Amino acid sequence: VQGTKLCFADYDLKQKNLINDDNTVTISAKVASSVNSDEVIVSEDIEIDETEVTENINEESLIKAVQKEGLQTGKYKINISNEIYDAKIYNIVGNVIIDSNLTVGIEQDVGASNRYAQNMIIVKVNGDLTINSEGIITPFSNSYGGPKGMFIYCTGTLTNSGTISMTGKGAYAVGQNIYLWKNNDENYEQVPATGAIGGTSISTSAYNYGFNGHNGNNGSNRQTGGGGTGAGRNWLKSVAVGQGGTGTSYSGGSGSGAANSDGSGGWNAVSASASSQGGAGSNGVVSSRNSSNYGQISIGGTGNPSGGCAAYRETILNYVKREGTGGLLIIYSKNLTNTGKIEAEGVSSSTANRSNGNGRIDTGGASGGGSINIFYDSKYEDTGIITANGGKSIYGEAGNAGGAGGNGTVSIGSITDGTYVSINTD
Repeated sequence: VQGTKLCFADYDLKQKNLINDDNTVTISAKVASSVNSDEVIVSEDIEIDETEVTENINEESLIKAVQKEGLQTGKYKINISNEIYDAKIYNIVGNVIIDSNLTVGIEQDVGASNRYAQNMIIVKVNGDLTINSEGIITPFSNSYGGPKGMFIYCTGTLTNSGTISMTGKGAYAVGQNIYLWKNNDENYEQVPATGAIGGTSISTSAYNYGFNGHNGNNGSNRQTGGGGTGAGRNWLKSVAVGQGGTGTSYSGGSGSGAANSDGSGGWNAVSASASSQGGAGSNGVVSSRNSSNYGQISIGGTGNPSGGCAAYRETILNYVKREGTGGLLIIYSKNLTNTGKIEAEGVSSSTANRSNGNGRIDTGGASGGGSINIFYDSKYEDTGIITANGGKSIYGEAGNAGGAGGNGTVSIGSITDGTYVSINTD
């Protein structure tokens, strides 16, 4: 960030004890000659302005709330039509250039095993925002997902040649109606609290053999996509695969785990439904007791976190655990030019290899895509990529494929005259 003062101290600075006693951080740069061994080292202590602000904002829309003059970096409760959003605003004065990976937010903003995600992350740039080709802006996330959306507000021109990403950053949280903009006719542009429905559950009787999971449903009208269901196989016992998770305003739906039953000594195999709050994918299940050398692996569904795997007469090799769901992304800029990528995609099914050449792997469902909402005032140009696709369905080795995550939505429009005029609506 260009300038002489940092607007916040990020998570790494605090965790690694890099903040000086006088509340500064030392920035050092070394310049080395390519001709001889000469070096110049320059250091400067940069002040950190971390004034704690907790304030209530009452406004008619989220965009109007962030538009307000005099906002400081801090935590806010934003009340829009009796819907209250907990938010952390990073207010930056001056032009900003991003040349590398910028992660905004900290661990306390996102979910954990014992709590939902806490805050929406809002970055307000009072000036121009330029994201160069190697630049990436994305929020902090962990195995329990990201924050309750990321909102980038730019008073000048946003030029994106890099990546703005909420892919795999959906939040583990209860959905809310997100009132983005209030039109002149009093109707809202809003992200609904509930996204698209996940793939339907699957129940099979004996001797139906292998089957693929069902895809999550695609979102519409700013919805996120639903999660896919897991694949499976049965032989002498029945198998049931739980439903994929329904999306929320903050997350595409999670995927359900695969289920596999084989042999007269086994029992009915049932995988649970996935979370419909942007939480965990359900575990893979194997219920087999065959007398042959036939092995099975059932992989869990993709989510926050992804479900676990189960195996019978197999060792799981080369396990690639994919986690996350598509998240909520909101962008406002007076002018916007995109030649890079703006994304809020779901995450594909996890995969592995089998140790037994006589076995099979069935994969879990992928997670749903997020919701991208772009508003501009004067000028919009796009020759890049904007996508909120669901995670991909991937076949297991010698087995079947969990369902794909449903696609989320991309909505782009002007609010020049006070009423939203769409140029792209999914």
